[in-house]
Amino acid sequence: MGRDVFRSRINETKRKITDWLKEEGYSSIEKPDPHSHFNILAKIGSSECIISQDVRHSDKLFISATVVLPDDQVNLLKQMTDERKNALFWELEMGLVKNNELGNFRILPNPPQDIRTVFICSRTLFYDDLTKSRLIATIMVVLRAALMVLLMVEHFIGVSQRDQKSPFSV
Repeated sequence: MGRDVFRSRINETKRKITDWLKEEGYSSIEKPDPHSHFNILAKIGSSECIISQDVRHSDKLFISATVVLPDDQVNLLKQMTDERKNALFWELEMGLVKNNELGNFRILPNPPQDIRTVFICSRTLFYDDLTKSRLIATIMVVLRAALMVLLMVEHFIGVSQRDQKSPFSV
């Protein structure tokens, strides 16, 4: 495939994605990244995800979200017993592994003792299977996984009433 055809195909895919996002009420912002052909921040309400195509791949893209726990939750997690931290870690891992629509995830920086961030990524979306329905459904899978992480952490730290303004309230 010639370089111009390749670049044209990427630009057409990016245009379709941004058009579909707009049609469905998402805002989208291009976030330049030297490791991506395109990197689009998609936002609806307080929920966000990234739609990106790595420069190493000519016909596939991924959708990801990063859950960064607030400092007050991180502090409460640190106060839990090791047994409770292990239980949370395994529940998070099993909850994410069981979701067959996800491709990858990482719990950081040093689980189970120190959990501050959870990175969630979709399964691969190939160009030849990319439709508006598939894109939006995959975004929802990633955002719901992010919501599951937040709810699980809140459960383990003993939040009795959920803040309705929490991010990822899908």
